[in-house]
Amino acid sequence: MKKHQSIILLSFTFKATTKYSFFNDFKIKLLFPYIFLIFIISCSNPVDQANKVINEQFDTIMQEDIKFINTTMVFIYYSTPSNYWYPEEYTYSEIIDDKYKIGYEGLEKLKKDANQIETNDENILNSISKLNSEIEDAQKDIKKKQAAIKKLENSFVSLLFGGISGLNDFDNSLSTKEQIAKKEKERTQMPPNVKSELENLINLLTDKYKFEIINSINELEKRAIGSNKLEKAQLEQIRATLKLKLKERIILTYQSNDTICRDKMLEKIFDYYDNQDLNNVLNNITMEDEAGILKDVRDNKEYKTVKIGNQIWMAENLAYKPDKGTFFAYSNDLKNVAEFGYLYDLETAKNACPAGWHLPTEHEWNLLEISIGITDTTAQWWHGQDEGGKLKEKGNSHWEKPNEKATNEYGFTALPGGYYSGQGEDEQTFQTKGYLAFFWSSTKDGATHAWCRKLSYENGMVIRFNMSTNDCLSVRCLKNENK
Repeated sequence: MKKHQSIILLSFTFKATTKYSFFNDFKIKLLFPYIFLIFIISCSNPVDQANKVINEQFDTIMQEDIKFINTTMVFIYYSTPSNYWYPEEYTYSEIIDDKYKIGYEGLEKLKKDANQIETNDENILNSISKLNSEIEDAQKDIKKKQAAIKKLENSFVSLLFGGISGLNDFDNSLSTKEQIAKKEKERTQMPPNVKSELENLINLLTDKYKFEIINSINELEKRAIGSNKLEKAQLEQIRATLKLKLKERIILTYQSNDTICRDKMLEKIFDYYDNQDLNNVLNNITMEDEAGILKDVRDNKEYKTVKIGNQIWMAENLAYKPDKGTFFAYSNDLKNVAEFGYLYDLETAKNACPAGWHLPTEHEWNLLEISIGITDTTAQWWHGQDEGGKLKEKGNSHWEKPNEKATNEYGFTALPGGYYSGQGEDEQTFQTKGYLAFFWSSTKDGATHAWCRKLSYENGMVIRFNMSTNDCLSVRCLKNENK
């Protein structure tokens, strides 16, 4: 009920109670306070109503999520192998001299930290169990190495070469630089099975942050808004209240003294939350209506999707690992796949999308540009002014500062996954993660290049660009049209 309508109703009711005898009946008069109460409620600010709902229902909806956040924040933030194994600068000789003590204790700490995670998620619990098993196997192997080192220390051969480190130096003297580097890498890295399962666990935890926790916040937001039609500023106020409430609860229950970690992880959660399309909420369109979930049956990965104009796009970078082709995790670090997906060369990208989806053509990218307000889609390089910012994820969780003009107004959530340059052996490098996003089109430009779209941290334009088909870029799949 609109405020002016309520005022008219109240005025009519008041006059009626004084003019007509029917309203002078005692029982009828008793109804007047309730009518007045309805009037007060109908005239109240929807933001105030929403804030009341948030305060009343926050603990009911978010209690389990708060527990999960508090037991995973530090773990996720510090989950690099060097924090549970030897720092990268350690040599194999130094590890031998240490007799694997640091490595053994680091693995023990990793097991303890993982077991402190509170969750009912079966996938996460299974990953923790498998990580424990891999750690125990690695520790058994370390015990064997320690016994071998102890036995070898007092041997004649060891004494002859000045200890075990001397033996290692002698072994290196018989090898090429490439062989030495390869052996050092193999001997000094965290046990591969432990590293692989740690990366899997971190990916599962990150996905829970990105989807389930954000879904809980969305549910609370949905209840808070109710059937109210909101202005953009009002929705932003409600979201600010939600974030403040979440921050207060986390601070109140946070067990660690590491406030830097806490604030960085909160910033990441808020970035996930802020990068949802405000327009869908303002128009009372649910994420299931205009945006949904694509489940890739090949590996059971799930991707958010978003409808822009008449097209339905993946709202995340493709992270499918093909059986063949050329593709990379950025810096060959699988941890990057959870956030940025894989980087594919053109031929691999053409065949990487799931059934019913495809790599978009140059023309289909043009249609997307038109949908977000760009008119000069035939320009050779620079398209639009600030419209590209409507496709970029907001904030600096993934983008370097200043991430100009980023609003993610359409929910596309473009991420700066960088690219891999495949231009010959001397130039094969990973470049620009955090600074640039590159997305393939399937349309070639000559024999050796193809068109792509580039978004930058330093402006809001969409850049039409051609790259070598040997380069590896991110992929956003487009849903096939129903014929």
